[in-house]
Amino acid sequence: MHATRIPVYFCCLIIGSSALAQDEGFEPLFDGETLSGWEGNMQMFRVIDGAIVAGSTDAPIELSEFLCTTEEFGDFELKVEARMTESHQIAGVQFRAQRVAGSMYVGGYQADMGFIRAEAIPMLSDIESVETNAPYPLWGSLLDEHRPEPSRYQDPDAPYWLLAVANRSLVDNVLNPGDWNNVTVRAVGPSISIWLNGTQTVDYVEEEPVPETGLICLQVHLGEPSQAMYRNISLRTIP
Repeated sequence: MHATRIPVYFCCLIIGSSALAQDEGFEPLFDGETLSGWEGNMQMFRVIDGAIVAGSTDAPIELSEFLCTTEEFGDFELKVEARMTESHQIAGVQFRAQRVAGSMYVGGYQADMGFIRAEAIPMLSDIESVETNAPYPLWGSLLDEHRPEPSRYQDPDAPYWLLAVANRSLVDNVLNPGDWNNVTVRAVGPSISIWLNGTQTVDYVEEEPVPETGLICLQVHLGEPSQAMYRNISLRTIP
């Protein structure tokens, strides 16, 4: 993999947003009881105690799976509460996403969750003070998977790459490990922002002609046994 081709932007922002404190105009995407309005592998996703639960703590996850809305969205602000049962696994919330033809995969932006060893994503080796044997928190970072057009940022040996990495110290200060965390995504034109528990972690401006509309998807990542959980999912469109 060619890590030098990946632009990694550090975000160390603590910016208040009136939008974060304002619930007016938000509509639920999940009713807390059923998966109405969503599509995907229903053997992998189910509703338990008001949350969408994906994965298993008893068996490895053979393929990454995505539960997606049946409706597409363009400019919006999205709020999700998310939780991981295992600190060593990763997951995420896809947005402006598209199903990849002929597969279960999804292409598009992802607001990341979980931890990963830095050596598993060589592009992290460009980040100073990364210990390759220590888990790196991807909570609050921005990733892209299966971009439909060739990208000057893409590692030709990987289907994904990091676009913006949240500052590790910032994440450590606000993250609730093993508990629920509030993730907010704001997408307006080429501008993408992410907040983790009310603290801004990403302020990214897209420079490539990628889709500005798409699905909202919830991911459970292949790997060791784990569960990703999502609840209180709401969205407001931005004219």
